[in-house]
Amino acid sequence: MLIKPEEYMHDELPIISKPYLHKQSGAFRYADCLDISRINMLSFTYLGGLFFQKPNKSLKVKLNLSVTPDGKVNNELGSITTYTVNDKSKAFRRQLIGVYNTGKKYNIRAYVYHMTQIKEWLSEHNISIEKVTFQSGIPVAHSHKSSTLSQYRLKDCFNTIICDLDGIPRGIFITIGDFSAGSDIEYIESETAKSGDSKVAKFEIDIDAVVDKYLD
Repeated sequence: MLIKPEEYMHDELPIISKPYLHKQSGAFRYADCLDISRINMLSFTYLGGLFFQKPNKSLKVKLNLSVTPDGKVNNELGSITTYTVNDKSKAFRRQLIGVYNTGKKYNIRAYVYHMTQIKEWLSEHNISIEKVTFQSGIPVAHSHKSSTLSQYRLKDCFNTIICDLDGIPRGIFITIGDFSAGSDIEYIESETAKSGDSKVAKFEIDIDAVVDKYLD
């Protein structure tokens, strides 16, 4: 009889190693993922990613990050993907219910915090909240080590695409635990776009600037 081993935390980085049953070998292995309870603004050395927009599809954000001192993307953690939808839609409400057991977003402390940070960011950039709409979603964590960890939503995390009134994405705002930051997006040509039906944009968060503001 197999006994599932205990999960354990990294001593310095906000990483937790979770055991999973490897079907091919029949033995338990470990996969690393973010430990949201220990995330803060000083944890990250790099944060950026790609944003995909297809006609009549949810907006998809692929977030790459690093919590390692060398500043390289931590591939062991995999990536965080968010499927964002209109924050007033039933689809977003279903995401909330799946994680928080309620669809009332303003009863969720993490969402209220996320939106408060967005409003401050918009104000700093002289953007009126009446001139934008929001596409929001709860990130889904992925691990390259195990498909068993590839479909769990990260609690206390939200990603929001900020669009103009014509529905064109202009910026992105990310909240992971108590880390919050926004960025403009830059449209790029991408080989991954099929038949020109996808718009692809990239973004990168200036970690130093975020940390400086945090320390002030």
